[in-house]
Amino acid sequence: MYEPFERRRKRLESRAGQPAFTPLEQLLQIPIPESSEDRLQNLPKDSWRPAFFAEATREFLREAGFTAVVRHPGEALPPLGPDVTYKYRCSYHEVPKRIARGENVLVAVVIEDDRVIGYGIATQGNAGSEIEIIDVDKFSRRSAGLEHILALDGRKFGVGVGHVVVDLLADALSKPVFVDASSPESRYIFKSLGFTRRPEERNPCLLQLLDGT
Repeated sequence: MYEPFERRRKRLESRAGQPAFTPLEQLLQIPIPESSEDRLQNLPKDSWRPAFFAEATREFLREAGFTAVVRHPGEALPPLGPDVTYKYRCSYHEVPKRIARGENVLVAVVIEDDRVIGYGIATQGNAGSEIEIIDVDKFSRRSAGLEHILALDGRKFGVGVGHVVVDLLADALSKPVFVDASSPESRYIFKSLGFTRRPEERNPCLLQLLDGT
């Protein structure tokens, strides 16, 4: 079973309070780890499908016992709760104002006890949808140990709260769904769930999900 929030928070905060010094010559000898996006792209094409990651994501959610829902315009957003740490907290609080201005904003939330530990914000229009933000609490990320592991072609991959958020939005939004995924870890999440690079697009961060993907 997965560690509860308070235990994860205390464990990570205790590590942060123990500074470690590594000589520069040793740092230079440490190989740069392969990202999850790189490992995914290096898999043989016939060895996996997005359905594998979608099922692992739902298995993670069942095992963890978290609540995962999508809030549409007119439905109240739950408060973020205590002790959570987000990069884009202000964007979450701006959603009611955006809806009041007439924007069709959907928010996916993952809730552990009385805390929102992950959320995603998306807009929906006549020509498709756009996922704007995926944000996971600092103590609830895969890097914090909150993940379900699956093995493909001898490689291990983790799915976590970010996968749950994207899976929720992918089901709720009209297609195509567009996203600008600016980091390797976010691109890994989107690509593992079926997002692909936009045709004739040079920017590798611009991805899309089509009907039937």
